[in-house]
Amino acid sequence: MTNRVVKSNPSFLSHDDLKENFVVRHADLDLIVGTIRENTTGPNQHVLVIGPRGSGKTTLVLRTALEVRTDGELNALWYPLIFSE
Repeated sequence: MTNRVVKSNPSFLSHDDLKENFVVRHADLDLIVGTIRENTTGPNQHVLVIGPRGSGKTTLVLRTALEVRTDGELNALWYPLIFSE
């Protein structure tokens, strides 16, 4: 019997599961979404998400993209693109 290593990949979560499992980094999400809301004119403020492996960077970025897609105001102005890791 071969042991297989299964890695968690938040990209495979449904939108509902992503929202339900996102329970800790709400302050970070609010900060990023607030920055996106302010980026309407002039040069845009960039956000770089860094951290050690397994700290939730991908989940935070996916949750931000979901917030943009589901918010009517942000969805009218932005189209989030998610690239593979």
